[in-house]
Formats: sequence, C-alpha cells, structure tokens
Amino acid sequence: MYLPLNYAIQQYEGEIQIQKIPIIKELQSQGITSYKSLANALNVRGIPTANKRQWHGTTVKNIIKRSM
Repeated sequence: MYLPLNYAIQQYEGEIQIQKIPIIKELQSQGITSYKSLANALNVRGIPTANKRQWHGTTVKNIIKRSM
C-alpha cells in the first residue's frame, strides 16, 4: 500500500518543523511565551518554516502540540 505523495510531504514538513522545537524552547526561556510573539521572533531571526514561509502563531502552536 502506498501513501499519497501529499501525505508524505506533510509528514516530512512536520518532521522539519519539530526540529525547530529547541529554538522555540530557547526563545521561551528568554521570556517570549505567546504563540504570536514566538512566531514574530522566528521571523525576525530569519528562521523559515518547512515550506519556506513566514511563521504564524497557529503554526507555532501546532508544532508545540505535536512535540508533546
């Protein structure tokens, strides 16, 4: 059984996003705690999402939820 390519791409992007968790934790230790503020900090630092786009609070929230 083969999974749809679209599913494989989503899984790959999810794994790349999870790799950003140490950066997010570092920002949180610096007092940046809201999802929106974390997204802004990642954007200011030039850290792209898996699909090379801007961060949004929802994106950060989803990554943190997936990492638990």
